[in-house]
Amino acid sequence: MMRWPGRQGEKRIRLIIGILLAILLLSALTLVLVKVFRPKSSPINVDSPGAAVGEAADFRRPAQVADNLEARLKLLLQKEKSNLLASRYRLAGPFGRPPAERSDIYHARDQLLYGQYLLEQNSNKEFNRWWREFSSTFLQPQGFVAVYPQQTPEQTLADDDFLPVNLQSARLLAQSCSVWPSRAGQESLGRLSDQLLELGSQGFSANYDAAVPTLPPILDPGATPTPKPTATPAVTEPLPVQRVLRLSTLDLFTMQQLVQADQRWQQLYARYLPIVKNSYISDSLPLYAFGYVDHKESYLNYSGSMPFIDTEEALTTLLHLCEVGQENDRSISWLRDQMFNHRSIYESYHIALGSAGTNVECVPAYAIIARIARIKGDTDLYEAAVNRLLWHQATSQTSAALSAIFRQDSEGMIHVLAADNVMALLALR
Repeated sequence: MMRWPGRQGEKRIRLIIGILLAILLLSALTLVLVKVFRPKSSPINVDSPGAAVGEAADFRRPAQVADNLEARLKLLLQKEKSNLLASRYRLAGPFGRPPAERSDIYHARDQLLYGQYLLEQNSNKEFNRWWREFSSTFLQPQGFVAVYPQQTPEQTLADDDFLPVNLQSARLLAQSCSVWPSRAGQESLGRLSDQLLELGSQGFSANYDAAVPTLPPILDPGATPTPKPTATPAVTEPLPVQRVLRLSTLDLFTMQQLVQADQRWQQLYARYLPIVKNSYISDSLPLYAFGYVDHKESYLNYSGSMPFIDTEEALTTLLHLCEVGQENDRSISWLRDQMFNHRSIYESYHIALGSAGTNVECVPAYAIIARIARIKGDTDLYEAAVNRLLWHQATSQTSAALSAIFRQDSEGMIHVLAADNVMALLALR
């Protein structure tokens, strides 16, 4: 005879059934939450050319060198509880006059370089903290990144540095999503990419007012009457201004890599790669022109009245070509010659003679060359560049700039620039 369970048995069965149902419900809820909040795997894979990874992993200096520099950078250029960097810090003059001063200017480019440094060091927590403050300060609702805080969208679009800053932002977002996939990061990248593609649908606009050199009139010595020299020189007319597209602003690597996210980038990359490659000046000075005049399909090698290139601009263009494997070997040979035989890189060079136009060194050049050396796997070039970079590092134990890269102006004042020091970090480790 079958015996039915008593009241205690029924309670036990109901309890077991209730527990099982709760477990099933909890499991289902967990699966839903994981599906909703789990970041999607990144649709793109963008690396960091010029970083100390892979075959270039040993192209770095001891950690203490970079640690000391980074600590001084934060001390001088960051406000308390802030991750943003002021553009520069001026040390106090003799006897404290003028007093030390931190600039109140904050440029997006400096912040993005620091973000790139945090990413390359795989500092996820620090990167996220930096990104929250950066995006709340510089990111505009439509997706663009302002060049300076509190710029209106109209001011941002009109700024000379709009294109490099926003391509640099797109690169960093793509790289961070590759390393740490995140829904928010992918959405920010998508908005920025769409906005840039819309602006570039007919080609990127010229972004710099360059002073165009003009040839002086040639006097005919046989002409009569011969003009007599005047007692006072004639007033020199200002040079005409031409709106050009700065070639250093064309980040080819970013265009190439964003094809993974949107095929429309392929058209822009295909358009601008030959334009940048063909800006090669000459074998006498195997570097790259300053700007491109789109409607004339011509180049402007330099801006101003004197025929000297801007070295930092030219080397930035060369770095962009190296990042996509399209550099001219003569350019690399020129870098090696300058570093091994002349020991220095200067702020300008004569476009015909190839000689330096100043005795002022181009401090950012050494960090750029170090990144190029990593891409090329050139240990000797890397060591030469970093050694000269550290020659500009403050070593006095009593200096307020100790361990930082510094510059000295014509009045003897010492300045510590954010860009110089973050680029140095990107070269050192």
